[in-house]
Amino acid sequence: MNFRVKYVIYFLGIFIFSQLNYAQEEESAEVYLEDYTDEFQEAFFEALKQKGIENYDKAINLFLECKRLDITSNVVDFELANSYLANKQPIMA
Repeated sequence: MNFRVKYVIYFLGIFIFSQLNYAQEEESAEVYLEDYTDEFQEAFFEALKQKGIENYDKAINLFLECKRLDITSNVVDFELANSYLANKQPIMA
């Protein structure tokens, strides 16, 4: 009987504690989308499209435009480096 009581209390404690403890707060999508301007988004997705059809010169120019619009974006740096490598310009990457 003693073991059964401890077992029930243990699992009830875990269940109650897990309901009180939240690991992440939910963010709305609207807040996330406001971080970038329409001009940045249009240039970025056009650059991805040009990269997808292997037109790396246009993609590089568009990624540089994105970099001008948002200097702190690591995604733009990554895509720009990949485009330089695909265009056989490893020194620029």
